[in-house]
Amino acid sequence: MLGSLCSTEAGTNYARLIALTEDTASLLSHYRPGPEYVAPTRTAAALLTANSFLGLGPGAPRTLVALRRLPPARRTPWSVPWRRC
Repeated sequence: MLGSLCSTEAGTNYARLIALTEDTASLLSHYRPGPEYVAPTRTAAALLTANSFLGLGPGAPRTLVALRRLPPARRTPWSVPWRRC
């Protein structure tokens, strides 16, 4: 979750944020998480994807590959769309 901390303080840690994104993108794209680690991996991949587009531009798709390789997200009671009665 160091990436989320650097994202919120990007004004002072922008160089660290880009270095972290470049270092972890290739590792994350080859990682195959177990069922209990899919949600944290999805969060990390989404943060890295956002940071790579902000810092490196659209030419860095490795983190998108990591997001696409993850299984579909499980539906939880709080993620179900609101329904009218």
